[in-house]
Amino acid sequence: MLTDIQGPEAYVRCVEQNLQTLSAAVDGCRNAVHLMHEELLSSTERNHQCHYMNMSLLQQRDELAKEVNHLRNNTSEDTSAELEIRQLNKMIDILQKRIFEPERIRDDQYKVRNVLKATQVTQD
Repeated sequence: MLTDIQGPEAYVRCVEQNLQTLSAAVDGCRNAVHLMHEELLSSTERNHQCHYMNMSLLQQRDELAKEVNHLRNNTSEDTSAELEIRQLNKMIDILQKRIFEPERIRDDQYKVRNVLKATQVTQD
């Protein structure tokens, strides 16, 4: 507080100092508001990016759920196909045996002929 004795110059200096202090405080608040605004903008951008990523993940989840349901439906419908597949596998086994059986018979005949030749050579 100023007294009447200090005079008008002291009062003017005091007002100028108060104005400088208030001006510095306003500048500090302005900078703080600017920083908060920048942070809010970057936070908003991050939120938008996260939102789009979440939407994409939800869409992928829904597509996978549809695919899983489709596969479940197919497996429940394919129980008759399993029987057909087993029957086809049996037929393949039978056909492979028929294909390879002549080779085995031929190999056995070849072995028998070689044994017979070997016994004839030893007898002569």
